[in-house]
Amino acid sequence: MKITKDPLNRQAANLTETESLIRLAVKDALFNRKSNNELDREVYGIIRGVLDTIEIPSLKQAALFSLTQFYNTQRRIAEQLKRSARLLLFLALSVLWDSKHPNEGFSKENGQYMSPREARKIITGSPLIPPEEKREILNFGHALNIWHERYIKDYVRPTLDRMAREEALDPESENYLGRRSTLRNRAEREVRHQAQVNQIDELKKKGVRLVIASSHANCSERCRPWQGRVYSLDGTRGITSDGRPYVPLEEATNILTPNGKWFNGLLGFNCRHYLVPYKHGYKFPSVSAETEEKQYRIDQTQRHLERKVREWSTKAEMYKGADPKAYSTARKKAVQWNNRYIEFSRRSGRAYFPSRTRLL
Repeated sequence: MKITKDPLNRQAANLTETESLIRLAVKDALFNRKSNNELDREVYGIIRGVLDTIEIPSLKQAALFSLTQFYNTQRRIAEQLKRSARLLLFLALSVLWDSKHPNEGFSKENGQYMSPREARKIITGSPLIPPEEKREILNFGHALNIWHERYIKDYVRPTLDRMAREEALDPESENYLGRRSTLRNRAEREVRHQAQVNQIDELKKKGVRLVIASSHANCSERCRPWQGRVYSLDGTRGITSDGRPYVPLEEATNILTPNGKWFNGLLGFNCRHYLVPYKHGYKFPSVSAETEEKQYRIDQTQRHLERKVREWSTKAEMYKGADPKAYSTARKKAVQWNNRYIEFSRRSGRAYFPSRTRLL
């Protein structure tokens, strides 16, 4: 089994890393009381940094809009927790606990928020806390741990879950299936498409008139009728010297999606076919429809397993330093899914791709 170092194009990988950096910046600001201005400067610097690595103008424009929207969404989710009266209570409890139990580090992950005197004043003066609960809180003891556990379970963890689930989306609304596509997918699609356009341009510059489309076993259903055939780059049609019919390449590529917004035939979304100059008698090895279907299912299963690894890795990133139990669980899940991914790839005789599961 092969391990492929970088099948995810660099521009798509950079955008994935940027999403993680933005999530972590918002989480850090939430728990370390950074001002909105400080957070804005940090995140906009992160976004400017990734835009410098994007080479395709349309992708750069989409990334600016998408990442800004993604940041605003992350901040809105975090602000809802910040405005919670229970956050104020949690901060006060953390400091009170630290002042009484300095060696136990109740809030050591988040630092000191306010003085014990300020915390006591907030608790005793808050109309949101019933009198009997104020007495329990100020008495410390078992009630303090209960409040902490309840706050983490009922407020912090769901907030971090929401932040982890959000992804930067392609601003051009729906994908060809009618769903919002991610910016990561947009990047993969555009970079691959640009490479194909460049390839065709190079073939034309060299005077190549006829080309043969490659064939491969894990071909998608939409490309299957078009692979392995001969096409012209000059819009002509006819018969080759070895008796094969050819048509303009556009007949295979310019096929609209059901929503009429995209071309998605040969060399379309996530297509890995390529073109070679036509040679008399040359043909790509053919594979049976059964083999094509089997290999395509393997390809789709690999993508599913990669998404699961990223999902649990993202959760682990968000839980770290805020919810140790949830962090430990998410980290184990990420490792388990990654092992499943590697083992499935091994059994299927396929390469696996660490770059497709890495967040940072």
